Amino acid sequence: MFANCKQIFYKGVFLIKIGLLGLGTVGRGVYEIINNEQGNIFKNKAGHAQIIKILVNDITKDRGEGIDYSLLTSNPDDILLNNDIDVVVAVLGGCEPEYSYVLKALNNKKHVVTANKQIISEHLDTLLKTAKSNGVSILFEGSVGGGIPIIDTMQQLLKINKINCITGILNGTTNFILSQMSQNHSTFAEVLKTAQNLGFAEADPTADVMGYDVSRKLSILSSLAYDYIIKDEDIYKRGITQIDACDIEMIQNNGYAIKYVAQSVLKDNKYYTSVEPALICAENELATVNNEFNVIILDGNIIGEIRISGKGAGQNPTANAVVGDIIYIMEKKPQAKNMFTSQISSGGIKFFKGRYYFRIKIASNAQFCNAFDIIDKYVLQKDTLYEHGNLFFFTQEIPATTALNIQHEIKLTNENIFFARIIE
Repeated sequence: MFANCKQIFYKGVFLIKIGLLGLGTVGRGVYEIINNEQGNIFKNKAGHAQIIKILVNDITKDRGEGIDYSLLTSNPDDILLNNDIDVVVAVLGGCEPEYSYVLKALNNKKHVVTANKQIISEHLDTLLKTAKSNGVSILFEGSVGGGIPIIDTMQQLLKINKINCITGILNGTTNFILSQMSQNHSTFAEVLKTAQNLGFAEADPTADVMGYDVSRKLSILSSLAYDYIIKDEDIYKRGITQIDACDIEMIQNNGYAIKYVAQSVLKDNKYYTSVEPALICAENELATVNNEFNVIILDGNIIGEIRISGKGAGQNPTANAVVGDIIYIMEKKPQAKNMFTSQISSGGIKFFKGRYYFRIKIASNAQFCNAFDIIDKYVLQKDTLYEHGNLFFFTQEIPATTALNIQHEIKLTNENIFFARIIE
């Protein structure tokens, strides 16, 4: 697998040369660890790597101190076709041109390390097959969970265990938003603006707040765990934009915290996936994971539950994961060989069930009665409360599909609705 690395030695230590695609937040972090020797392995000369070319859009842009400007290029072929480069680190973001660059690098027999969850979730099978046919590796620890070593942990577990369930808080931006809403009783719009000012959220936060970022991560983890390619578009997802300050108050008064939870379950040759807001008992460990921190829970058939948590986003955590993959290549550790041959199929969300919390904004008594009739058609009421123009209620245990039916019928006359499953 590592026969294509050049046999170059530096003071008796194996040397690899790296081409870096992108010098944004993560790219700069990778550069600092490697070329500025911030990582222990490089400080102590236990291993040696060197970034020799960096792809940027504008080589004249002022990038501050600590960067060797002579390494910059705006021509991707200076990296992708450079025979001196062993490893290409792809941290541009987005699907194109990064996907094309990664394929070209692999076909030119270069190892690839990337943190791009979009290209991994959409093209995992193709990328692994391309790497294998060219005798190189593609590693992507940084694509899920930032600095949490979840991909490696999962691959080790799978050597013995069958993983039946994955549960996690996988997005630092949305966890920050919900944490701040809960702590300060602020509105979604207020906290989103704060998150953007602090650099936790993008100017366009759609991928985070509507679940696409989490869904891609769950796609990667589930595909590896269940040995079957599970596409992002096959995962049910619902965003957090409808959560109101009154929801936070009601949820906390009833002993819960609200979190943005990803879940996948494998049962009887069917997989079930969901990315949605959920109510967690305040005493549950998931409820205590706040701000930019993530947590991932894997359930193995032999070992049982394993929980791993840490900072899920940002320059240092993700750069740490990327450099960790580079060290794997330096140490010639073999890549896991996923064949994706399982005979399973999607069960949608039919597996999920539980009690549900609903909040409906009621504009008039007529609409109130209408909504109540619709609700009563589907579920037994419990703890129903009507105040400040809102109808709040908790259902008995119902299937997720029934909760969606309730939402659908209410939205025929009232768009202002929020609901969430309770995870006991």
